[in-house]
Amino acid sequence: MLSLPDLSIRQLEYLIAVAEENTWADASDAVGVTPSALSQGLAELERRVGVSLFDRVGRRRILHPNAEILLDHARQVISLTSDLAKWSDRMRNAHEGTIRVGMIDIAAVNYFQSVLKDFRTEHPSLNFHLNVSPSRPLIDALQRGQLDLVVCIEPGYEIKGIQIEPLLTETLHI
Repeated sequence: MLSLPDLSIRQLEYLIAVAEENTWADASDAVGVTPSALSQGLAELERRVGVSLFDRVGRRRILHPNAEILLDHARQVISLTSDLAKWSDRMRNAHEGTIRVGMIDIAAVNYFQSVLKDFRTEHPSLNFHLNVSPSRPLIDALQRGQLDLVVCIEPGYEIKGIQIEPLLTETLHI
């Protein structure tokens, strides 16, 4: 299999900046580096792809026709990288993905009904699954990795690998 040795996203950003900006100084400003660093990064990119990317006319550097294909690929890579970064941000901030919650019936109906409704409204692209069952099956499902969070009656024993936080203490009356 053919491969290009260690091309960096940054080098591709440099190429795009030089293609889109009027001057070398503008391109270096666009990517936040000095003109010297931009020049070094592009020289390294040329070395790694093994193709001349610029025609040098006096002190000016003009994008070589060979660079157009690399430029198209660079734009695609940067676009995909941006999409991946946005997806990663949404996942980290719970705006996308799936959350599987288990609750005993009294918690789902009496204590968390409005919280669940608000959560669904605030996170419409989050795939939300609610399982209402007795405590023991919920704990078992949590241990098997089938649920991400459980609201249940305290089991009265430690569950390895599971963090237990009390949410509510109730007084029973006759």
